[in-house]
Amino acid sequence: QLVDRPGRVEALPGAESGVVAFCDYHLLPDGAVYIDFYTTRRDLRRQGYGQEVISELYRRFADAPYIDWGLVASNEALRMMQGMKAKV
Repeated sequence: QLVDRPGRVEALPGAESGVVAFCDYHLLPDGAVYIDFYTTRRDLRRQGYGQEVISELYRRFADAPYIDWGLVASNEALRMMQGMKAKV
C-alpha cells in the first residue's frame, strides 16, 4: 500500500488489518520523491512484500530525478535502499 498525503499530517495507531507492507512518501518541489516511512510487518518480513512495495514506488516514479530515502532507521530499510540504488 502506497500512501501519498501531501500537505496532511495524520497519526494512526497502526495499519489496517490486511496491510503487510507500506511506504509513506511525498513529492518534493523539484519532482523528486521523499520516502517518509517504509516498513513491513515484523511477522511477515523476508518474504518479498517490502520489495514489492518499493519496486512499485520506483516503477511509478521512474521519471523522477531521484528518490530520497531520508533518515534510514532500520537495517532492513538500509539493505532495501542499498539494493534499489544498486539497480538504478
